[in-house]
Amino acid sequence: MNIDNIAIDTNVLLYAFDNKDIKKQDKAVEILLKRPFVTQLVLFEFIKILERKWKKDKKEVTKLTIKILDELVFPLSQHSDMYNYAYFLTLKYNYGLSDIFILSDSILNDCTILLSEDMCNGMIVDKKLKIINPFL
Repeated sequence: MNIDNIAIDTNVLLYAFDNKDIKKQDKAVEILLKRPFVTQLVLFEFIKILERKWKKDKKEVTKLTIKILDELVFPLSQHSDMYNYAYFLTLKYNYGLSDIFILSDSILNDCTILLSEDMCNGMIVDKKLKIINPFL
């Protein structure tokens, strides 16, 4: 698997920092050590979950996010056509809007694989992006 064109979903980041399932945590860390791409929305979802569900304070969340960006992932710039392409994808696929935006931005930034636990494993979106569940 060539990591150069792989994006990750929020669950990969979350599992890397959640020790409730060591097997998933180990796999997530393995993925992050290869420095995959991450969309801005994935980062925002990660931050929101750390703050609201995991009750982390802002300083801790900010420090961890900076560390992730410096050491573990390559952030993708939000593509200028993301919303137009997302609209096109909503006409073809039955994903929630957050997932559609992640798919749209990943495709427009030339990613060919999205690692995600909660999207349809094996699905190829618009003949351009394959979804793979790395935790199976």
